Amino acid sequence: MTFLKSAVLGLAALAITTTTALAGDPDMAKMVGKWKWENVTVEVSECDATSLCAKVVAGDSKCGGTMIKSKMVKDNPNQGHGDVCHPKTGETYKTVLKMDGADKVVMTGTSASGATASGTFTRVK
Repeated sequence: MTFLKSAVLGLAALAITTTTALAGDPDMAKMVGKWKWENVTVEVSECDATSLCAKVVAGDSKCGGTMIKSKMVKDNPNQGHGDVCHPKTGETYKTVLKMDGADKVVMTGTSASGATASGTFTRVK
């Protein structure tokens, strides 16, 4: 099962809003945009509650309105971690999000039940 298959990316689709959540963090701000994984399109935006918000804008999702369930914490340049909802299962995964160049986000995570998943989201042009 691929975590990013349905994710977040995870990151689910978020309406892009202008906030100051990532103003001082250009690395995390690079994740803002529209991303595709399999049949899921996710829109990621900045938000005050979790620093990044993600909403599935196309495809099936069991995550409701948002995929990112906790504040995204920057680990190092181009990488962060947080709780992300898997769009296909609705389970929440402890997830690492890592930018792979400008147009890919690789997600890997583990659910509370011990399931692991990973996947690559590609930026929608």
